[in-house]
Amino acid sequence: MTPMRNHRNITAKVQEFMTAFGGPYDLDLWYELIMEEAEEVCEAIETHDTVLHHSVLKELCDLDYVTGGMFITYRKVRVEDKDKALAFSRRHFHNTHIILSSMLPFYQVFPDDIYWEAFLRVHNSNMSKLGEDGKPIKREDGKVLKGPNYKEPDLRSLITSTYGYYYGYYNMTQTVN
Repeated sequence: MTPMRNHRNITAKVQEFMTAFGGPYDLDLWYELIMEEAEEVCEAIETHDTVLHHSVLKELCDLDYVTGGMFITYRKVRVEDKDKALAFSRRHFHNTHIILSSMLPFYQVFPDDIYWEAFLRVHNSNMSKLGEDGKPIKREDGKVLKGPNYKEPDLRSLITSTYGYYYGYYNMTQTVN
């Protein structure tokens, strides 16, 4: 039986990434990444006028990834510095909750097994971000960047094989009679 999308499975994969890449364990960075990825989900939906598009699926997986990173980091910070974790929650919890709640209908378009396969492909792609020396390449703020061996995940074939054809299956502007 294939594991399904759930919080524990996603967090385990993100923890694998964070262990391999040395974090980052910065709550503010993860919050910024959540805001960035949520914007990319919206842009992908607007660009393609459909939810069933490989770029929308990729951005949803990325949003889960950075949410998992923030969750892992929050647990770590909460143990080390409860006041810092509480201050972060007061500043950002409401916005994060609104953003993530607004994305739920888009996640529900994809069956769990398809979404989980897509998430694994994105995870494997993220794990390919190491530099030539086998070490992570990081931006000044700690975000891991794509290295020379980075491989883009193939989600187009997943959409095509699952739904039989590609564009327009779930058009956001169509009305149902």
